Amino acid sequence: MRNFIKRPLFIVSAIALGILASLILGELILRFNPHPIFSRKVDFHYTYWDALGQRGVAEMGSLRPSSLLGYEHVPFQYSVGLRINSFGMVGKEYPIEKQPDTFRILLLGDSIAAQNGIREFLEERLNTGFSTDQKFQIWNAGVGSYDVRRYYLYLAHKGIHYDPDMAMIFFWLNDFDLNTFVYYQDARGIVRFDLPFRHLAGSFLLHPVLIKHSYLWRFLMARVEYMVSRLKGQKRFFLEEENGRFYLRKIQELCQQRGIPLYAVVFGDLKPWAEYKKYEQEQYATLCGVLRELNIPFLEIYTHIPEENLCGLKKYPADDIHPSREGENLIADVIYNWLHTTQNSLHVPLPK
Repeated sequence: MRNFIKRPLFIVSAIALGILASLILGELILRFNPHPIFSRKVDFHYTYWDALGQRGVAEMGSLRPSSLLGYEHVPFQYSVGLRINSFGMVGKEYPIEKQPDTFRILLLGDSIAAQNGIREFLEERLNTGFSTDQKFQIWNAGVGSYDVRRYYLYLAHKGIHYDPDMAMIFFWLNDFDLNTFVYYQDARGIVRFDLPFRHLAGSFLLHPVLIKHSYLWRFLMARVEYMVSRLKGQKRFFLEEENGRFYLRKIQELCQQRGIPLYAVVFGDLKPWAEYKKYEQEQYATLCGVLRELNIPFLEIYTHIPEENLCGLKKYPADDIHPSREGENLIADVIYNWLHTTQNSLHVPLPK
């Protein structure tokens, strides 16, 4: 009888040990041989970057690795000449405890928000345009190259704890095209993992701890991603729309649960519509279409500025994305006027 019981236990134990040994062996193989040909076939790779050559990550140490967001601002550092406060946000810092007369707006976005000029001008207009004692704070959580997935992760795990009265997202054309770069620091400098898991976006399988620490798990997820992509056969813009809708709906649901109004501002390129490439027009249409579908109030910022004036608002002649200081001032005016005319945009009456 004892032998009868021991035999199945031995078999189960042997199988379990065999599986464990295989997992350890697979992890070691991928860890010490990071460029196997079977990884490249599924378009999964990671590369080492010289810390001095990686713009942004190395720039005065303004960014650091994050298992949640891939990378984030380093508190008390500088990014493009702008001070990062103790919360890892760009620009002015306010006490975490909110006073009764304070209306706090959490700003999410990529490098357009991170430039901080629009925030400064808009906050000034809100605070000087009221006859009440209400004080407005705009907490700028913008980080260069963030996307709609990171906007949700930041809001859910960090931003919501700052007790915002309103959330505003600065969207650019490609914010539904998920930025899959994840940065980590090791003895050799900056490590950049390119994790193109577009079909698995939102899946619990992409747990940040597993993705960060296990080479084997990243490889297995890359194989799953490849198989799912073959089964779905989806085109690029369908994926952008699907992922954008998924994360934007989660943002919307989170805001609704907390009673936080959600607003969006859509940016495009600083050039006439006729000069947009076809894929840029499709990205713009997809972004606005999902916002309309979810009934999220949004402002198409450059439809309020004459096309012939857009090129003159560039920060640099070859930069179609980032507005100059003059452009930021003008954009802040447009946003302020839009908030003024949007019903129920704030809990206090805007001036007429």
